[in-house]
Amino acid sequence: MPKLSQPSAITVSFTVATTGTLTWNYQFEQGNTCIAPATVRPFLLAHDDWSSEYGRWWSNPIAYELTAGSTTLTVPLTSDAWSDVNGRFGNYDAATAAAFNDAITHMTKVGLTFGGGCFFGHGVSVSNGTANFYLTDYEVRQ
Repeated sequence: MPKLSQPSAITVSFTVATTGTLTWNYQFEQGNTCIAPATVRPFLLAHDDWSSEYGRWWSNPIAYELTAGSTTLTVPLTSDAWSDVNGRFGNYDAATAAAFNDAITHMTKVGLTFGGGCFFGHGVSVSNGTANFYLTDYEVRQ
């Protein structure tokens, strides 16, 4: 069996359709005190590890601010384009770089998360209208 090459990027295409004069809500927790717009961004999980600092990684700064429209995001699987659950980029220090390299070679889940403020993946809702998210393509590129 031929050896697969290490993945090089994640590409995702989608459309956000809205009605009304929307407000995107994301400050559901008392600790979410940051002012940053609601976004959707690629996410990866390594080793099926939902609890450690180095199990979960988010595309950062590449994200899509939630508004009506269509886009394609391509995020290289490089240490400067992803941050962990504590907001440290994959090139923060030697330990984080090693953990990031381990994560991209042991990805068990990939997807998208929605969030805003301090949290990339704690969810969003809308008021004063509706929003629909249509995923059209998701690819882990070799």
